[in-house]
Amino acid sequence: MLEKKLKIIASFTLASIASILFLTFATIYSEFNKPFKDWLVLTFNHHWVGKGVLAVVIFFVVAILHWLASLKMHPIAVDTKVRRALISLFIVSILATLVVIGFFILHFMKIF
Repeated sequence: MLEKKLKIIASFTLASIASILFLTFATIYSEFNKPFKDWLVLTFNHHWVGKGVLAVVIFFVVAILHWLASLKMHPIAVDTKVRRALISLFIVSILATLVVIGFFILHFMKIF
């Protein structure tokens, strides 16, 4: 039972990392690429809604694919993977936040 929960935790953690990386990239990219931002607006009525919807889709696709792939993993490998994934999630969250804040500070200062 614990092994099953660990596999789900690992899958959700990696899916979170993928979603965070996508949102960070899409946020900055949409500021430089007007056609991408316009496509988000046309498709989802607002670029933030579009990025959010795409992030949710990425989250579920990565979570399901990882969970299916992890069904054959050894329990010890799963435990180690969960620990690494959670540490990675923490680091990626901090770095992505700093990147977006830094970008918008520089954007506000007209450096970008």
